[in-house]
Amino acid sequence: MNYTQLIDSQRYQIESYLKANYTITQIAIELGVHKSTISRELKRNSKKRSYNPHYAITISNERRKEAYKNSVFNINMQRYIDDKLMNHQWSPEQINGRCHRDKIAMVSIERIYQYIYQDQAEGGILCLHLRTSRRWRRKRLNRKHQRGQIPNRTMINQRPEEVDTKERFGVPIAIGRQKGIL
Repeated sequence: MNYTQLIDSQRYQIESYLKANYTITQIAIELGVHKSTISRELKRNSKKRSYNPHYAITISNERRKEAYKNSVFNINMQRYIDDKLMNHQWSPEQINGRCHRDKIAMVSIERIYQYIYQDQAEGGILCLHLRTSRRWRRKRLNRKHQRGQIPNRTMINQRPEEVDTKERFGVPIAIGRQKGIL
C-alpha cells in the first residue's frame, strides 16, 4: 500500500469513527489507509486525549508550511553558506547545526555539499575551503562491504588436493620458509 497524506474529509471521518468506538485498525480499513497512518494522525494531531479535526487540520497545515520553509534553497542561504565557508572555515555540518540552534532557515547538510560541488563544477572555489578533500566524504550507497574480506585470498576450489585428504595440518614454519611458502 502506497503512502498518501490524509485529506480534510478523512479527518472528519476519523472523528466520527472514534465516537462510534472503532479501533485504529477498523478505521484504517474503512478509510483505505495503513493503520500506522491513523495511529500517527491521532498521536500528532490530538488535544489531550480527544481528537478534533479542526485542530488537526490547523496543526497539519502549520507543520507543512514549516517544512516548506526549510526545503527551498534561496539566495540568503547561499550568502550565509558562502560567508561561513570562506571567512570562518566552517564545515557544512557546523553551518547546519548553527542554523538549527539559532532557528535560522537552512537546507540539509547534503544539500549544502551539493551546492559546494556544483560551484566547483562551475569553476568556483568554495570546495577549497572545506576542511577535508572530497575523497573523504563519499555517499554510502551501492558500495560493497570490504570489512572481513581477506586480501589475495585463495578460493576453496583452488586448494591443493592434499588439503581435502586432511593428512596434515599445515606447513611447519621452518619448512615453509625453506620452500618459499611463508
